[in-house]
Amino acid sequence: MRRSIAILVVLLGGAMSTGVLAEGLTDYAIGVQPGCIVGRFDAKAPPVFEAAGYADLDRRRLITPRTQFLLASASKQFTALAAVLLAEKGKLRLDDPARRWLPEMAGAVGDATIEQLLHQTAGVRDHTTLLTLSGVERLGAVDRRATLAMMARLQRTNFLPGSRAQYSNGNYLLLSEIVARASGMPFERYLDQAIFQPLGMGDSFALPAVSRRPAEIAHGYRPLRAGGFGLADDRPATSGSGGVVTSMRDLARFDRDFHLGRTVWRPAVRAAMLRPGRLAGGETAVLPEFGTPYGAGLGLETRGDDLRVSHDGGAEGFVVEYARLVKARRGAAALCNRVDADPSALVEAALPAAQPAAASATAAPSTSPALPPTPFTDLAVIAGRYRSAELDATYVFRPKGEGFEVEITSPLTPSPIIDSWGALKRHGPAEFGTGPIRVVYETANGRATRLTLRFGRRVEGLVFDRVEDR
Repeated sequence: MRRSIAILVVLLGGAMSTGVLAEGLTDYAIGVQPGCIVGRFDAKAPPVFEAAGYADLDRRRLITPRTQFLLASASKQFTALAAVLLAEKGKLRLDDPARRWLPEMAGAVGDATIEQLLHQTAGVRDHTTLLTLSGVERLGAVDRRATLAMMARLQRTNFLPGSRAQYSNGNYLLLSEIVARASGMPFERYLDQAIFQPLGMGDSFALPAVSRRPAEIAHGYRPLRAGGFGLADDRPATSGSGGVVTSMRDLARFDRDFHLGRTVWRPAVRAAMLRPGRLAGGETAVLPEFGTPYGAGLGLETRGDDLRVSHDGGAEGFVVEYARLVKARRGAAALCNRVDADPSALVEAALPAAQPAAASATAAPSTSPALPPTPFTDLAVIAGRYRSAELDATYVFRPKGEGFEVEITSPLTPSPIIDSWGALKRHGPAEFGTGPIRVVYETANGRATRLTLRFGRRVEGLVFDRVEDR
């Protein structure tokens, strides 16, 4: 049986010796399969790394501390840090209205400030969900200019800025564009000049920039039903909400500066990054997806007498987690190139800390139980062609079985995309849905004239008006 485990203790200066670390990696050490690397960081000691598995199955290239992984949503802390650094230099103010910097996107940002973008209280719709609703199947196929043009067509936010907290990639896409405009250079170049180069992070870059060491880039993989792994390498064509690529060696340097504050993470910068967001009424904003307050690109969680700051990330073939304990001055990260890995468990094992206090139970008001949704059968009422001006997309609903075949046409797709909306359920007198999609419809003369679509909480209030077939 061939074992592919690399167990390394690496000093920042480059010395290396063998050691033992994460038990959770042992399953990835057998045969040829993708895997993970775990890093444990301590401001008072050299970092410790352990890796198991392959970065490239075809080339039999093992994962090492120099292997470059896509961070996905864990990239948000780099976008936030870039904005805070610009604020420190007086290039922008965090209380600036976002539309001051993005006048053509006034509808997309409403009255939100830069600080509300940072803290996920702005209400900007999620651009990756909007791309999916436009028929886009691979994020890498749509560049920054086309994505921003889509955002410029939007006429509303999901909610009044400051009224609630809700995670949205759109907040951070637009934040990255503000960084680009305030710095006077492409976003990915500013990250390189302001963060990566000063910290000696030579393995790191933000898409669409390219790696200085392309032979070290990891491929992403997903398990196949028939066994083995399939390539899952779709990467966004732009950065901001995601798109940073880095190695565990570079994360160790980033982490060390976070705790020591010598180069980029100066005290005032760190304080701004760790300040929790607040709603318009002054109360701390708790991000539902995290269950904790959210700083600037970082989840904030009290663990005993310490503050744990963290963010995870997931893309087509990558899952990651990166966490730090502020008072203990320790951190840990797990970077995996397989979507069936559990980086959160690996980090929890590598960075033990007191568990958060259990929330006290609050008695719910007595209400009548909600009736279960029933099948939606008014397919003929909905059937037809609709257009969303905000998406610049056309949907054609054709009844099929218990649902619809939906043909989606937009400038972002080279040809129409056929989607299947099956097993539709009625959720109200004039509301139906499937999965995360909910549609409220208005009728006249027995036919729907307008559809208002919601996709989870990522996109709300997207209007489609009926248009007659040509």
